[in-house]
Amino acid sequence: MAVNKRYQEQMNSVEFSSDFENETVNMLLQTQRKKKGRNINMKKPIRIAIVAAVISLFAVSALALSGLLTPSQLAAYFKQEEAQSAFDNQTEENINQTVENSGYVFSLEGIAAGKELEYLGNNAVEAEKRYVVITTRKADSSEITFDDSITFVPLFEGYEPWRVNGLKLDGASVHKTIRNNVLYYLWEFSGFEAFADKKIYIAGFEGIAPSADEFIMNGDGSIDFSDKYEGTKVMFEIKLDSSKADSAKAEELINALG
Repeated sequence: MAVNKRYQEQMNSVEFSSDFENETVNMLLQTQRKKKGRNINMKKPIRIAIVAAVISLFAVSALALSGLLTPSQLAAYFKQEEAQSAFDNQTEENINQTVENSGYVFSLEGIAAGKELEYLGNNAVEAEKRYVVITTRKADSSEITFDDSITFVPLFEGYEPWRVNGLKLDGASVHKTIRNNVLYYLWEFSGFEAFADKKIYIAGFEGIAPSADEFIMNGDGSIDFSDKYEGTKVMFEIKLDSSKADSAKAEELINALG
């Protein structure tokens, strides 16, 4: 279940009394009278402003109580304006995938796209940025720390993970924070779009770079964890719009790896 859906459910579950608005406004007015020592004329614009402020504060409090951040809010927290804009205007739906492994619960909360101009040699090409938000928490609700971090990497159907992966194509970056005992990742990857006709995996593992010790490619091109690997295992699967695939650019990206 995506963060924004869970947040909406949190909000919908809150019950207000029938006179919640009047009680809250009167309480605020009484507080103001005590502070200022004078009467306040309850004009409609003032009343509307107070009610709007109360509702806004209540919404923020509800979000804090739920312990959840939306992908857009996470991007704003890291001051990543392009990522925030991408999530605010995303055309792709949140992924809503959850994996439990090694005592952790991992959730793929959202993926959004943002474009930038990249260069391969002397040739300018349009590379697709993908912003990926993943959350991690302990299954037993115990304290989570940055020592619980793992690496997430995009892998592509039909390509050996140690040769072609999202960490190598156009580079990657990550921001991490812990809020209310939830570890948040905001990953930025490039090079997805060219492989849109393939199944794309977001794999989480204990390591720095994918190798044959952690992953295998099956005969049908699918990617899986190797039987030799005994660490934390996370495998999300996503599918992009296949019409955006560009086999020529994919080949150019691969050749640029050397």
